Order: sequence, then structure tokens, then C-alpha cells
Amino acid sequence: MWTGFDYRGEPSPNGWPNISSQYGIIDMCGFPKDSFYYYQSWWTSKPVLHLFPHWNWPGYEGKKIAVWVFTNLDKVELLVNGKSLGAKDVKKDSHVAWNVDYAPGSIEARGFKDGKQVMTDRRATTGSAAKLILTPDRESVSADGEDVAMFAVEVQDAQDRTMPITDNVVTFKVTGPAKLIGTGNGDPTDQDPDKGTSRKAFSGYCMALVQSNKTPGTITVEATSPGLTSATATVVCKQTELRPQVSAWQRPIPKGAGITGLWILASEPAAGFAASILGSPRVFTITQEGGKLTGTVEGSGGWFGSDDAPAPIRDGVVDGDHVSFKSGINIFDGSIKGGQLELNRSVKIPWDMPTPKKLDPNAPAIGPAPDGTDPSFDISDFSGAGTTTTVVLKRSER
Repeated sequence: MWTGFDYRGEPSPNGWPNISSQYGIIDMCGFPKDSFYYYQSWWTSKPVLHLFPHWNWPGYEGKKIAVWVFTNLDKVELLVNGKSLGAKDVKKDSHVAWNVDYAPGSIEARGFKDGKQVMTDRRATTGSAAKLILTPDRESVSADGEDVAMFAVEVQDAQDRTMPITDNVVTFKVTGPAKLIGTGNGDPTDQDPDKGTSRKAFSGYCMALVQSNKTPGTITVEATSPGLTSATATVVCKQTELRPQVSAWQRPIPKGAGITGLWILASEPAAGFAASILGSPRVFTITQEGGKLTGTVEGSGGWFGSDDAPAPIRDGVVDGDHVSFKSGINIFDGSIKGGQLELNRSVKIPWDMPTPKKLDPNAPAIGPAPDGTDPSFDISDFSGAGTTTTVVLKRSER
């Protein structure tokens, strides 16, 4: 896995109109995806039985649908509209799957442990959207002007089933000592602003983020949508001791002989995908003691280290006008020219690109992509990465 959460930008494997990644096992609102339950089944001791996908596929009648189950039980039996398709043993760190001819109705997984049925999970073709369910992630917040509660909305039909395909617009109203600071739904294609009072549901869910002010009391959130039964929920805003304020942080600047000091870019570096991967070194804090250099470089981590955390300078040497040192996966080598540092930066990407497998012509109409077919990475995107670039630095007092 690349990330736990989805995140803004890097829309992969799908491009525009997607505006966020889809790498995560939970979306940007924290709602779990199917893959979340794979890791839960094998990395926890909790019994897990998760059946997917949903069973609303109009237009796919008679076509194959890949039905998977993530579980840590011994065996799973699958029933489609009440008819058993047989049971399969569960291999450790894996899953069980069937290719099913789609027809509206239901699918049901029955999980067995030590020969006994212990769990079931079911997906059914839903009716029309009928109501909203609103659930806060906590019972109280602190009256400090900072604390945030997240109110999750679920769109259900009249039989209390989550609507897997719906785009109902939900509007939020907040009363009490708090304010609505944002909304979300986890949809990687949704370009509506996060700052607003309403949001479309996605896969049956959306969310409101509500921040307290500094007055104790009761916070009430109401969620409404045309034609649906509305929902309300409350949390208590509790009196709390405010945390002390601190003065603004000032960057320490080393003082001394030679090139000791703070160095920043004399010009902006080239942008692009390769730059985002490799990072853009922007702040060099250098201490020279004789012919030895120590200090840190900020912004050079990219994907291979925290890009905003200082990476220590290693093997730093000054010999006359010649300067060389290492930091992270970078090698800097250059000279002092007219009060500037002109450095060649060399980086080697520490991975090999995978070769995608050929698609199976008998693959189901709906189902997971074969291993190795993720188009997230295109080797052409790395044009210029791994070569030597020039970094020109100037002194700074801030």
C-alpha cells in the first residue's frame, strides 16, 4: 500500500476529472474501503467477514460479477438469491472469490470456524433512498475554539440498507457554540468546494466537520436532503482550560567562519512529477569547522523521506573552493563562486519499475484488476529523474 488515507492531488490510477488519489484503504473522510477489511482480517485477532461488492448493478443483468470475501475464518459459503454456490477454504493472508451471473436480489456469505457457522454478511439490491442517518464520531468536544467533531451521514432505503449508488445532496445546519468548517464525501471526482454547507453523498456517505468555539453548551447538527427523512445529532461542548500560546518559532542560524550559515535557493527549481518524487532542496543549514561540514538540508526527501524534515549532512568536506556532502539520497558536489554555492545534485531512484501483466480476456465485467496492471506509474513521467541537476544557493538571515 502506498498510503492509508486517500489524499488531494496525484489522481491515480485515474486522471481528470479525478482530483485525489485512490491508493488508500480509507477515503479522505475516513470511511473504510473494501481493502480496509483485508488488513483488518489478517493484522488483528478480531473475527472478520466482509463480502463485496454491493449488489446494485442495473444494466449488468446476466454478466459476470467478481464477488470476493475478506475473512480470517476457516471456510466461506456463498449464496446467491438463496442458492448455494458452494463453500471454499480460506488460505491464510488471502481471500475467497466467485464469478457470479448478476441478477437483482441478494448475495450472502456464511463464515465457518472449527466446523461451525459463526458469522454472516449480506448485500442486497436496495430500494429508493428514503432517509438520512447522522452519527458523530464522539460524544463531546472541548470549548477551546480548536476541537473538531466529524458527523457522518449515511443514506438508507426504507429497509435500513445503505444506498451504494446515490448522489443525494445533503445540507448541514449547525446550532450552538460551534461552526461548520468543512464537508466531504470521499469521491475522487467531486470538485465541489470543501468549504460550504452541502455535499453530495458518495457510495451512500458524506460528512460534516464541526469546530467548537470557546463557549460551553450543546452543539446540534441537522442534515437534510429533498425527499428524504432528515436527521439530527448532538455533542456536548465542555468547558476546558485553554492551552497556553507560545511565541513564533525562530529558525536558529549558525554563526562562524567559512560557509557557516543559512543558505537558500537563489532561484526556483524546476517543477514537475520528477521534482515531486525527488524533492526540492530549499534550505541548507551549514556549519564549517576547518575542512569538515555538518548541518541539515530541508526539502530534499521527496518520496524517500519526510520532505519538510531536516536531513543531516553526511561526509561534508570543504577543500579550498570545493564543497561536497551527502544528505538523504542526494550527493551534492560543487564550489563557492562569488558568494554563492553552485552545487551539482545527483540522485538515484531506489526502485525498479514493474512490468504489467496481460489482461485476461475472460475477466469478469465487474471486478478487481489483475496484479501488475495498476497504471499509476509511467516510466516516461520520470524524465530527468536520477540525473544530475544544478542547485545555486545564496546566504540568508531568515
